Amino acid sequence: MMNKCFEQNFHHFLVIERHPVVSLDLKGALTAEYPQATVTICMTRAHAEDTLRAADGPLCVLINGDLITDTVSGLLRDCVANGGRVICFGAVRDLNFPVEVVQIPFNSKMISAAVSGVSAEG
Repeated sequence: MMNKCFEQNFHHFLVIERHPVVSLDLKGALTAEYPQATVTICMTRAHAEDTLRAADGPLCVLINGDLITDTVSGLLRDCVANGGRVICFGAVRDLNFPVEVVQIPFNSKMISAAVSGVSAEG
């Protein structure tokens, strides 16, 4: 089965997570499953904002919900409007754009399911 992100031409993942172990685990899971993709890690809101503003194509963004501010929310909304996807893990505030939520604690199977758009149970 073709992955939903690659069906939609997502060849760039953006991981926004301040904890280095979690961000590196996410990068490892993504690069293992999608070796042809680019994975960028942003560990601060400022780096995430700069990276989102500079994006020149659709992104699949994985973000810790605690890092979503009004500014980041607006940039994520723009990302989705431009054909991107947002996968949020942890606490999620009310957002006015489509977002997939993965609860904490999560594992690589749950992340893979969220990225591919299939149920983690099936």
